[in-house]
Amino acid sequence: MTEAQTWTVIGVLAATLIGTCGLMARFATNLLQQSIGRVLDQIDALDQRIEARFTGLDYRFELIDRRFEMIDHRFEALEVRLTERIDALDARIGVRIDALDSRIDVLDRDVQAIANRAFGGASAAGS
Repeated sequence: MTEAQTWTVIGVLAATLIGTCGLMARFATNLLQQSIGRVLDQIDALDQRIEARFTGLDYRFELIDRRFEMIDHRFEALEVRLTERIDALDARIGVRIDALDSRIDVLDRDVQAIANRAFGGASAAGS
């Protein structure tokens, strides 16, 4: 084999080696892109699942918030009813206490009149 043929073979082998390296690099790049694409797809799927779960949690929290608002409204209505009842009872008790107070005043006056008749005349006679 002549020197020119040797250099030609070396050139062909170098070109083949460079071409093979290029093909392998392209294959590795494609494989890496596909792998990254799959990973990104999985991340997107997980993100959608997480977002769906948070949306579900938000909906549940809204339901719970509505329930608390209903309970709060019921407590407010109950407070109004109890306040009305307590005010009515207070008014009735106040009227009864006023009537009892006036009866006690009458009884006190009667007892004082009886005491004055019974003992007032005797103390005046004894003086």
